[in-house]
Amino acid sequence: SRRWQDAVERWIIESEGKKSLEDLKFHLRWVHPYLCDRYLDSIDRDLVDAITRKRKRENVSNATVNRMLEVVRAILRKAVNDWEWIDRTPAIRMLPEPKLRIRWITKAEAERLFEELPVHLEAMARFSLATGLREKNVTHLEWSQLDMSRKVAWIHPDQAKTKAIGVPLNKEAMLVLRREQGNHSERVFTYKGRPVKKANTRAWRQALVRAGIENFRWHDLRHTWASWHVQNGTPLHVLQELGGWASHDMVRRYAHLSAEHLAEYAENISRGVK
Repeated sequence: SRRWQDAVERWIIESEGKKSLEDLKFHLRWVHPYLCDRYLDSIDRDLVDAITRKRKRENVSNATVNRMLEVVRAILRKAVNDWEWIDRTPAIRMLPEPKLRIRWITKAEAERLFEELPVHLEAMARFSLATGLREKNVTHLEWSQLDMSRKVAWIHPDQAKTKAIGVPLNKEAMLVLRREQGNHSERVFTYKGRPVKKANTRAWRQALVRAGIENFRWHDLRHTWASWHVQNGTPLHVLQELGGWASHDMVRRYAHLSAEHLAEYAENISRGVK
């Protein structure tokens, strides 16, 4: 018989190299007191449900609980399917999560926002809408990551959620960069001569109020960039590469914004059947 801790140790060794491993270890440390001395075949649905209730009592979100349950489930499935340590794994019930939030603004709203933003935030917002880069990739962008002649920016593996990505720089992005040249020797975006550490600031939130834009976060600039792409006909598989998403499922959430790629097939029904 094998214990839970045996499975955890083997699973961690086999998971070396995963970018999410440290986050997964956080969940494993939390669940450790409840499972460490348990034999794998003694872990049943009642026990998992009890652990779920204990985690919920700590006032964490359903999503946080589910991430914990997912890593428990992954280890138990390994024990069944790959290692053949146990014959079956209990059914693990996930908690309901709210649907993924997609908030984007129109180009007219974006222009209103630009008018209200301080100069340094306007530059970063314009660059974000031109590239789709996440907040930290923009605020921490260095000149060494840019090839201005080839019009490309490089996001290193430790700065991305997946692998290293090359980001093509369009006319708007290049215009922003040229305006920032000479302000700092290392970092691209600065405020009063110092590198910017964060974009989602009080000045950002106040500009949103003045522009009359509600329920909008800095990360929604990335959603807006993706939404504009889809609405202008960019195929989802191309958008996936541009945005550096690991899976196609991540970009399918934008598919409803454009049905033009289905139009030619919609006409098939009117052609009759031979």
